[in-house]
Amino acid sequence: MRRLSSVDAQFLAIEDGRTHSHVCQLTILENTTVDGDPVTAALIADQIAARIDELSPFRWRVREVPFGLDYPVFVEDHSFDIDSHIWETALPAPGTAAQLSEAVGQIASRPLMGATGSGREFGSDLVLVAAAG
Repeated sequence: MRRLSSVDAQFLAIEDGRTHSHVCQLTILENTTVDGDPVTAALIADQIAARIDELSPFRWRVREVPFGLDYPVFVEDHSFDIDSHIWETALPAPGTAAQLSEAVGQIASRPLMGATGSGREFGSDLVLVAAAG
């Protein structure tokens, strides 16, 4: 268990159905590994799952303190499922910068409940969009 800092608690407090305070990152990668294998959401999920024990913040959930007597706390999510955090979809052809911008905007506008990353084809590259609270 780890108590949220006052700044973390403020970010959490301003979130509602329309306001999200998470950070979103766009990463464009080559669409194949050095061995020539395709980079897919499943491959990325496998890589993260193999290291999840070293990535404890990925497994945390926020819990309110009873009666709101203190800042919320992070607790271990014992039901953590990597597949509910990574998903794959594709842009319609031709995969323009405008289409990518629209897709990233849609992902960033979602609350961090459910999927937080996306692999999307953009030209010949794989695009990762990751959101973190």
